[in-house]
Order: sequence, then structure tokens, then C-alpha cells
Amino acid sequence: MSKSSPEHHSSTAATAQVAAPSPIDVWVRLGQAVVILVIGAAVFWPALHGTWIWDDQPEIIINTLLRDPDGWWKFWIAPPTPDFFPLKSTLQWLLWQAWQDNALGFHIVTLGCIS
Repeated sequence: MSKSSPEHHSSTAATAQVAAPSPIDVWVRLGQAVVILVIGAAVFWPALHGTWIWDDQPEIIINTLLRDPDGWWKFWIAPPTPDFFPLKSTLQWLLWQAWQDNALGFHIVTLGCIS
């Protein structure tokens, strides 16, 4: 039997079909997702009630460019520090516009990015 015979093609087509997941499989997957979300929420819950830490003071609290309406593009054109992280600084600028100095907003976004 050669590979081009009709019998070969019909057997290949039969093995290529994938059965739809059973309702039990769907519920098992949903249960697994819920368990992961609950464990993740339990692990990260303390961070939502935290305050500013480490280098947050100079990076966010006293960074005047975050308050400047044109600050987002200044991070790209003329960064105020020797470090050049314009994407991070632009995200911080956007978060400052939304949350001001409320650490909870920054923590929610950060946890959303790493989850």
C-alpha cells in the first residue's frame, strides 16, 4: 500500500478528528482555573494593602514629571535620570494620572501584569 492510496488518506483523516471535551472535562478545567485564581488572590492579598516600598519614594512620590501633563513624552526625549526606561516611566505617568499617590491602584495594576 503506497502513501498515496485512498486507504491511507481515510485513516489519516480519521485520526485527525478531535473529540469535543465532555461536560465533566469542562467542569474540571473550570475548577482548576478557580483554584489557581483563589490561590493567587490569597498569595497577593497582602500586597493590595501595602504601602510604598524601596525606591517608590523617588520613582513615584517625588517624581515631578509624573505630575507634569507633558511628562510622558519627556521620559522619551530628555530623561531626568541616567537610567533610560521610558516604557516603565510612561506607565508610571499613566498610573499617576489615574491614581495619584494611592498605592492600591499601582499594586492592582502590577499584580494584574504579573498574574
